[in-house]
Amino acid sequence: MLYSTLCNQGDWAFRWRSIAPAVLMIPAVIVALIDVQYFLDSHTYDQWWDLFAISFVVAGLGIRVWTTGHTPRRTSGRNTKSQVADSLNTRGIYSIVRNPLYLGNFVGGLGVILLLHSLWLTLYYVLAFALYFERVILVEERFLLRKFGDSYRQWAEKTPAFFPLILRKYQPDELPFCWRTVLRREYITVAMTVLLLFVMEVGEDTMIQGEIILDSRWLIIAAINGGMFLFFRVVSKRTRWLSKVGR
Repeated sequence: MLYSTLCNQGDWAFRWRSIAPAVLMIPAVIVALIDVQYFLDSHTYDQWWDLFAISFVVAGLGIRVWTTGHTPRRTSGRNTKSQVADSLNTRGIYSIVRNPLYLGNFVGGLGVILLLHSLWLTLYYVLAFALYFERVILVEERFLLRKFGDSYRQWAEKTPAFFPLILRKYQPDELPFCWRTVLRREYITVAMTVLLLFVMEVGEDTMIQGEIILDSRWLIIAAINGGMFLFFRVVSKRTRWLSKVGR
């Protein structure tokens, strides 16, 4: 049956959702880089376009930070082997959209793709994201419906899955914002995002100029990014500084 097939695909997609989407985009990005040119054939305009694209990246990370900073422990996590939800998030950003983390991923990823200002690549990204995470959301909703029953059904019926209902009355978060939770859960996301931006910028300049171009500003950003990643990696693994009860 179609539903069973989609669920089987969704189980696989859920397990690999942190890696597979990026892997699926690599061939398309390589093809786009082959014929890439500066935006409007101007390096100056291209830099302005980069700022426009990076604004999407910042917005996407902002959505993730907002979400992660208010959610309790054992919900909205990075678990891959099995789904976990000790409670149902329905307040805060979850009162206007059911999947804010995936929304943040989409907006941030769109910003990375926009750096190459390729229409076909952007459309490919949107389609690939929709097909992939449609299946992930399907199996997550199946799990939540089985666990929370009518509570989940009532919330899902009035809350959109992906596009936020901005005009709807916002329900305040139950938990205060916690920076420690954000740093513990999101330092990998931030580090990988900055790395992707660095690779895309170097790749674009290299393909256009015909030689490897390493902009000093991006080298500094990459070095700071690497240092911060190592710092938070050690802190999160070797200390309890980023831990907080219930978060």
